[in-house]
Amino acid sequence: MGMEVSVVIPCHGGARETLECLRSLRAQDPSPLFDALEILVVDNASPDETATLAGQVPGVRVLRQPSNLGFAGGVNAGLRAARGDFLVILNNDTLAGPNLIHRLLDPLLRDQNIAITAPVSNHVKGVARIDTGDLGRDEASRREIESMLHDGAGGKLQDTESLAGLCLAMSRGTRQRIGEFDELFGCGNYEDDDFCLRARLLGYRLVIVRDAFLHHLGGRTFQALGLNYAESLDQNAARFAEKWRGDPAGRATLALHREDWDAAAAHARTAMDQHSRWADGHLILGRWHSIHGRWSRALPHLWSYLSQCPLHTDAWVLMGAAILRTKGEAAGLDCFRESLATCFYSQPATLDVIRTHGAWLLHGDRPAEAAEKLREGLELDPEDAHMRTLLAKALLDDGHPELAVESFRAAYGGGDTAALVGLGVSQWHSGAWQDGLRTMVLARAELPDDPQALSNLANALAALDAQGVETSGLRRLVEAGAPGLGD
Repeated sequence: MGMEVSVVIPCHGGARETLECLRSLRAQDPSPLFDALEILVVDNASPDETATLAGQVPGVRVLRQPSNLGFAGGVNAGLRAARGDFLVILNNDTLAGPNLIHRLLDPLLRDQNIAITAPVSNHVKGVARIDTGDLGRDEASRREIESMLHDGAGGKLQDTESLAGLCLAMSRGTRQRIGEFDELFGCGNYEDDDFCLRARLLGYRLVIVRDAFLHHLGGRTFQALGLNYAESLDQNAARFAEKWRGDPAGRATLALHREDWDAAAAHARTAMDQHSRWADGHLILGRWHSIHGRWSRALPHLWSYLSQCPLHTDAWVLMGAAILRTKGEAAGLDCFRESLATCFYSQPATLDVIRTHGAWLLHGDRPAEAAEKLREGLELDPEDAHMRTLLAKALLDDGHPELAVESFRAAYGGGDTAALVGLGVSQWHSGAWQDGLRTMVLARAELPDDPQALSNLANALAALDAQGVETSGLRRLVEAGAPGLGD
């Protein structure tokens, strides 16, 4: 008997969306990887005709539940009834690309360290999200998207620390080792974070299959139940915190949610002693050392992480940056090139590499080369405010304050408040000292903790004093916290 794949679809209402989902699964292209596709609809006491779907789509079993078990409870009920060697958990408000199951299954068969795979989607959290909008509502457009993804990503995988429960594929053995989904989380949210954290603590890899596509309508279950999604998210975030705050890996994860890198690093050290297979501690420490500019100390942690999760794009970007700063430009660029050949680089990740190289050239007193590199980045994304700020600094250092003014203004308009610091200096050096002084006062007001903003203004006032310009009125405005010097 050949291999069977079971797809478990929990739902409460939404029969029309579920029917479309089932038809998209039945329209899967033939695959040499499996012989049979079992589809289990877990009907969480739906108030509509969901119970009748088995008669409308061949090969579908409906498991009617006497009450709404929630997402996790519905998944568990379906997995207990599933016969397949491999299991796929799927939201009912989704439409599968024609090769979704095949492409999710392939990495699981090729690498036993990969525990769970997930597709990209138009409506999903994290790096799995792609901007396709409503394109994907029909089979022809899903096939077109799949083809474009295959051409662009070439079947590449992307390691990640967590996956969304929208669609997860795994072997039966993997599910047994990780355990069931925690029904503490009710109707949904954070049960996937919890499941993935347990998988990571066992040393498993979680990967996004960059050419597997799933169209997601989004939020239909919460709408059907009349629930406030934001409130439910907050409630389950609190449940997740309560469950995991007693474990150092959980505390590190919770600190990351707060973007408290110091706390995350402290907890990660303890967690790595307790959970020897948990690679994410190395990534946390690698990022933490990088944030503080301790590149040589970041390197061994990044190497350790990438030895277990070799296709994690952000880790490779950090690795390239660390090698660039510790071993030189040639070695750093070689690292970037090698990772580009094997890893999936989204446009944001590519821009990170360009910014990293540009900043390195700038700090190495090579402003003209930095400006050339940063302009390459702006060709990819003209709205990248951080890139514009770096370009403006390069232009200023290269003796072009007038051009720097234009770039700093664009960066500030794009949302980079820190660009005000350079804008005031550029205006001052281009001869518009009054405009420069106004901007320096504004920078001091908007960035009160920025030492450069404070010193720029102090130096400008000292220069005016030396020239005999009366500044007492200006100083009073500054002391009063005035945001500017008039219109």
